[in-house]
Amino acid sequence: VRSRLDVHRWAFILDLTSIGKTTLGLRIATGSGYCDHPTFYFDFDMPNIMDMETKASDAMQRLSHTTSLLILDNTHLRPEFARRLWDQWRNRQCESKLLLIGTLSQPTVTSTPAQDLAFFENHPVNPAVQLQPIPEDLGSIIKHLDHRVGGTRATPLPVPPQHVLERW
Repeated sequence: VRSRLDVHRWAFILDLTSIGKTTLGLRIATGSGYCDHPTFYFDFDMPNIMDMETKASDAMQRLSHTTSLLILDNTHLRPEFARRLWDQWRNRQCESKLLLIGTLSQPTVTSTPAQDLAFFENHPVNPAVQLQPIPEDLGSIIKHLDHRVGGTRATPLPVPPQHVLERW
C-alpha cells in the first residue's frame, strides 16, 4: 500500500469486513514517511453523510494542495461519492496522497460504472490492494493495538492461540 501511495499518490484497499483495512490505513498515517504530515480521515459510515457531501468536497479541494494524507474509509457505502471525490482529487494535480478503503460486498445492480467499486478494483494502472492476512499477521495486529492502547508499561496481552487466529 505504501509503495502504491509513493508511486501513484493514491491507493485503494478493498477486502472483506473486519480484516484490518482501517487499522492498516491509520498505521500508515502514523508510520514513518507520513507522521510528519497531517492526515485527514473521512468516514463514509456517518449518519448524516448526505449532509456532509458538500463539506467533504470543499475540504478535498482545500486539502489536496497540501502534503497531507487523505483517508476515505467505508467507501463501499457510497461508491459514487467516493468516485467523485477521487476524480476531484485527481484533477487538482495536487501534492497530497489519497487512501481509499472499502469492503467487498455482494454485487449490486448498477446503471453506471461510478456506482460501484469495480473501477478501483480493476483500475488498469493501480488496482485495489487486497490484504489477505495470514493468522500470524492478525497476531501482530493484536500486539500492535495492545501496545498502542496499553502503552509500554502495561502487561502485554497474550497472543491468542493459533486455532483462534485461524478462525478469525
